[in-house]
Amino acid sequence: GGPSRLRQIIITGNTYTKEKVVRRELALREGDRFSRTLLMRSQQNIFRLGFFEDVQVDFRPADSSDVDLYFKVKEKRGGTASAGAGFSSESGLTGFIQLGHNNLFGNGQAVNIQLERGARRNTINLSFTDPWFLDSRTTFGASIFNRERVTAVFASGNTGQQLEIREVRRGGSLRLGRPIKWIDFARGFIT
Repeated sequence: GGPSRLRQIIITGNTYTKEKVVRRELALREGDRFSRTLLMRSQQNIFRLGFFEDVQVDFRPADSSDVDLYFKVKEKRGGTASAGAGFSSESGLTGFIQLGHNNLFGNGQAVNIQLERGARRNTINLSFTDPWFLDSRTTFGASIFNRERVTAVFASGNTGQQLEIREVRRGGSLRLGRPIKWIDFARGFIT
C-alpha cells in the first residue's frame, strides 16, 4: 500500500534511564513517514548509548495506514568500580580506587572518580560529562585533578646525599563538543 506514518512511538523497559534520554536518540519522530532505514538507525543509536543489553523493535497497525512503533529496551548495570595496589621501588606501596557511572541518575551523564594514594604519590581525578548539555546536541565536560609526587634524587658530587623533590600539580579542563554534520558519528571538541 501507500507509505505509512508514525502515529506513536512507545518506549518500554527503561526503569532507570529517563525516557527523554532514549527518545533524543531516535532518528524518527511521531508524524514522520515510516522509514526502515531510520528505524534501524534509531535502534543502533539507542544500543550505542551503552545503557542497554537489548533493544527490540516492533510496530503495529494503527488507524488507516499509520503504525505505532515500539522500542523495548533491557537495561544493564551502568556503574563501574575497581581497586588495586602495587609496589615499585620509585613509588613504594600504592593503592587506588576508581569509581564511575555512565548514566548518572538516568540522565545519560557520566561521572568518574579516581583516587590513588601511596607513600610517594597522591592523585585525585574527578570528571563529569553531559552529552546533551541543556537538552541540546552540545557535549559539555569538566575535569579537575590534584597530583602530588615525591621523587628521590642524588645530589651532585660524591657526598652521597639524597634529596627529595616534591612536585604538586593542580588543574582542570572544560570541554565543549558538537556533532560534525557531514561525518556520521563524529564530534568536534574544544578543550
